Amino acid sequence: MSVRKTELHIDRIEDNIAVAYDSNGNEYFIREKIFEIKENDIIEATLSEEGFVTEISVLHKKTEDKKQFVKKLLSDLFSKGV
Repeated sequence: MSVRKTELHIDRIEDNIAVAYDSNGNEYFIREKIFEIKENDIIEATLSEEGFVTEISVLHKKTEDKKQFVKKLLSDLFSKGV
């Protein structure tokens, strides 16, 4: 059985299903460990040969770094009065 790992961004959670996207815009649905993730989390997902998410791990540092980057970006944008 061939598996691969990929990084996904959690876009939203609806009806106990997380919807995530990879860097190429491919959409994934996650039902596993849904209680461990939140919208906008960055996760490492193990994909089955068929492309289904079988395991996840939240990348806490990467998620926090991205949040800080966006926060600074917005702060800079609004401080310029744009």
